[in-house]
Amino acid sequence: MRRSDHEGNRLQEWQNKCLNEHGWYMHYVPDDTSSPYSVNIHTHGLLKNFNHPDIQICMPLSKKVIQSIFIGVVIKIKEGDLTIEKDKYYDGVLGGGYKVKYIDAIESRRPVLRMILPDKAGHLEYLDMDPEYQGQYTKLDNSDEA
Repeated sequence: MRRSDHEGNRLQEWQNKCLNEHGWYMHYVPDDTSSPYSVNIHTHGLLKNFNHPDIQICMPLSKKVIQSIFIGVVIKIKEGDLTIEKDKYYDGVLGGGYKVKYIDAIESRRPVLRMILPDKAGHLEYLDMDPEYQGQYTKLDNSDEA
């Protein structure tokens, strides 16, 4: 077996384990040029296991920070305390009183809710936010056909 085949099998085993034990897992793709900032971090399993769209973040944050954000959101979804809808503001996701917003996006041909993170002033709307953060509203479909 080639090394890449072995790594692929290990990844699939890990994904299956996560789905069986927790109902979800996340992928951190730091070099996805079809996503804003070439970052594509997303969940798998939420739709199938919790009847909730998977979530995507496209800001270049550390794996640890993103994982912490996703864990907090998924716990609320699993417990039935949160059902995310697009274009609404949500607090309690980030520290410091910052809110987040979700918009529709396509990640590898499947619908997801992209979490929009605020700029340093707390702005979430494209026209209000710092231009460095506006990229979150771009490349809403990273499918091969997009």
